[in-house]
Amino acid sequence: MTTDKASLPIVDFARLRDPSTKQEELKTLQHALFGIGFLYLINTEVANTVKDVYKMLPGIFALPSEKKEAVAMVKSPAFVGYTKLGAETTAGATDMREQFDFGTVNEEIWKEGQPRWRRMEGPSEFPDYPGCEALLRRYLSEMTDLSNEFLGYVGESLSLPSDVFDPFKHIMHRLKLVKYPQCPPGSVGVGPHKDSAGLFTFLSQDAVGGLQVLSKDGEWIEAPPIDGSFIINVQQGFEAITGGVCPATTHRVIAPTSTTRYSVPFFQGINPSLTLDQLKSVAAHIVSKVPVSDDAKKRAVDVPSEYLSPLFSCLGEAYLRNRVISHPDVGQKWYPDLYTKYSQQKLCQGGIPCEYCIRTEKQCLIQPPTSKPRHEFIAVTPITTNLPIIHVPSQVSRSPENMSLDHFVLFMKHCEFTKGFGEVSSDLVSLIQTCPPLQQATVAIGALEASRRGCISTSSGPESPEHLAFKSYNRSIKALQGQLQSPQALQSEGVLWCTFLLGLFELMSETSGERWIKHMLYGTCRIFQSKGPEKLEPLSERLFEAFRLLEASRAIIYGESTFLYQDSWMKRKKTPATDPSGPMETILEFLVRISTWTKR
Repeated sequence: MTTDKASLPIVDFARLRDPSTKQEELKTLQHALFGIGFLYLINTEVANTVKDVYKMLPGIFALPSEKKEAVAMVKSPAFVGYTKLGAETTAGATDMREQFDFGTVNEEIWKEGQPRWRRMEGPSEFPDYPGCEALLRRYLSEMTDLSNEFLGYVGESLSLPSDVFDPFKHIMHRLKLVKYPQCPPGSVGVGPHKDSAGLFTFLSQDAVGGLQVLSKDGEWIEAPPIDGSFIINVQQGFEAITGGVCPATTHRVIAPTSTTRYSVPFFQGINPSLTLDQLKSVAAHIVSKVPVSDDAKKRAVDVPSEYLSPLFSCLGEAYLRNRVISHPDVGQKWYPDLYTKYSQQKLCQGGIPCEYCIRTEKQCLIQPPTSKPRHEFIAVTPITTNLPIIHVPSQVSRSPENMSLDHFVLFMKHCEFTKGFGEVSSDLVSLIQTCPPLQQATVAIGALEASRRGCISTSSGPESPEHLAFKSYNRSIKALQGQLQSPQALQSEGVLWCTFLLGLFELMSETSGERWIKHMLYGTCRIFQSKGPEKLEPLSERLFEAFRLLEASRAIIYGESTFLYQDSWMKRKKTPATDPSGPMETILEFLVRISTWTKR
C-alpha cells in the first residue's frame, strides 16, 4: 500500500499564526479536519523538545525489567505507568507494543464517594532514568500549550470564536512513549481503533512508519512520517461534541518487520463530566457550523465509539470502560466489578437498532424509554372511521409486500407534515420502484399504518402488519447503507426521501422523537445541505415543503440551531405559487428565528 505524500493534508502552524496567511490556512485546516479527517501539522515550536525525547527513548526502554516494573501501570488506578509487551488489548486483539503512559495531573484528585472515573485523574510515576521526569514534564507543558492554541484555530476555521471550545477542556492530558518491536510480516502493532482520551491526538512518529488511517472512502491509507511534523487525529471526545458529524479518526499500526519503531502520541483531554444530553444543548451552535462530508463508506466499515453510546452516564464513564477493557490487569485490580460488567458488554450506540448493531447483525442493547418523554410528537391525525382507503396508481405492481402501499398513500394524505402532497404522484411512484431502500421504507410505513387502523388483511401469510413494518424498516436501513457506498448517494432523490420517511416511521412507532432525531440530523439535513438550496430536483422541492416544518420544529423544541436560518436557505420559498406572507411561511420563519434566539 502506497500513498503520495503530496496528497496528504498539511497545515502550517506558522501560517496560522501569521495574520497575512491565517485566513487561507484556516480554510486548509477546515478541509483537512472535516473533509478528510486527519492532517499533518508542521512548523511548531515543540520540534526541538521532540528530538530530545526521541534521543532518550532507546535508553528508557532498555532499562532493566525491575526498574520498568517499579512504575508498572497495574499499580495505578489512573492508568499511568509502564505496560509490558502484550499486556494491552485493542478491539479484542493483543497489542504488539511496549509503552509508558503519563499525565498532566500531579496529585491525587479522587475522593471517596466521587464518581469512579475521577480516579483516572491521578499522578504519574516516572522511570528511574537520568533527566526523564524533567524532560517529559517540559514536553507535556509545551504540548498542552500547543494543543490549546490549535483548538482555538479549529474554532476559527468554523467561523466561531477562538475560545468556543474552552468549556470542553480538561486538566488531564496524556502522553505515551511507545516501542513497537520487530515482528513477522503482516503483524499488527495495534488494531483499528479511535483514540478515546479527549479532543485531538498529536502523534510524533519516527522514520520507520507503519501508521495507517481509515479514509473517507473506507480504505486504509498510509500516513508516512514527515520530519518535524505531528499527525493530528480527531478523538472520540471531539466526535461527541459534534454529535458524530465529525467522526473520530480510525487508525491502526502495522508492526515493523526489520527494525524497532518508536512513536510519541499526546492526547488532549476533554471534560469527563459532560453528558450527551448536555452536548446536544451546549454544542448545537458548533454542530451547525460543521461542514457536511461524504463519509458514508467509512461509516459502513468503521469501529464504534464509546463516547456516542447512551450506555454510559457521561464521557468519563465511557473512557473508564475503554481503559478497563484495554488494560485488563489494571481493571481487575482496581475496578473488578466494572471489569466483569464491561468485559461482558457489547458496545452499542443506540437507536433501536443502532447503525453499528445493524451492521454487525446484533440485537441492539438500548431499549425504548419506559418513562414519559420530555416531548411528544403527534405526526398523524387521529384515526376516524370515515377515512377511505386510497388506492395507489395502477403503475405499482401488486406483490405481497407492497399491498401495504395502499396504507402508505393513506398515511401521506393525512399525516400533518405530508398531507399537502395530495395524491401520490407518478414520479414518486417511479422513484419508489427504482430505489430499494425507499421501497422498503414505504412498505414499513404502510404496514404500520395498516396495523394502527386494524387492517389485518395482507398477502404475507401469518405475518402481522406490525411485524412486516419493522422487518421492512430493518431491510430499508440495510439497503440504504448499501447505497451509501456510492459517492453519488448524497445527491440521490431516493436516498433523501428514504431518510425522511424512515424518520416519520420513527415518529409513528416512538413518539418521543429521540430516534427520529438521528434520521433528521445525520440523514435528511445532511443531504439537503449537500445538495444546496439551488440544486433541488422537483421531487426534492416538494419534500422540502414538509421537511422545513419538521426541522424548524425540531430546532425550537430542543433549543438548537438549524441550517435553515442560513441566508441562502432563508431566501428560499416553497414554490413560486406560494404566498410568501402566507401563514405557513410566517410560522416557519418564526420557528427558525426562535431557534436562533435560543442558541444565542
